[in-house]
Amino acid sequence: MVTGVIREGEKLPSVRALASSLAINPNTIQRAYEALEAEGYTVPAAGEGDFYLLSGEAEQALIKKIAAYSQVVRLAARDYDPSHINRYLTELAGDFHRFYTACRIKGEERPVLLARLKLADTARSVLKNAMTLIGCTAPEKM
Repeated sequence: MVTGVIREGEKLPSVRALASSLAINPNTIQRAYEALEAEGYTVPAAGEGDFYLLSGEAEQALIKKIAAYSQVVRLAARDYDPSHINRYLTELAGDFHRFYTACRIKGEERPVLLARLKLADTARSVLKNAMTLIGCTAPEKM
């Protein structure tokens, strides 16, 4: 996936293989899938997803940042220090901005459009959750 070896229609790697390719703990990938399912998102099963389309540098950076969310929350709780979440929010917003600047959504082929929309919506959800956790709200529009 990261190297572009996976082609359209091929099965996605297992949680362990995906974690290895992204240099992330497999438990983080599994928890991310479980968290999305708990929020009502339908997470595609292995072989049904189109995540292989998200192989750009900005897309991968955003995926890694989203996957780190649960670790940041645990660190903030362990240290009784909400500033960990503040820093994470700033970094996540920056990664999202780089993704949005580098990757077109509108006008792309449907599979790419849907994959990028999923990624953007996941980033929105994590931003909202983290802001709620520290007692902030986001404006509806700017």
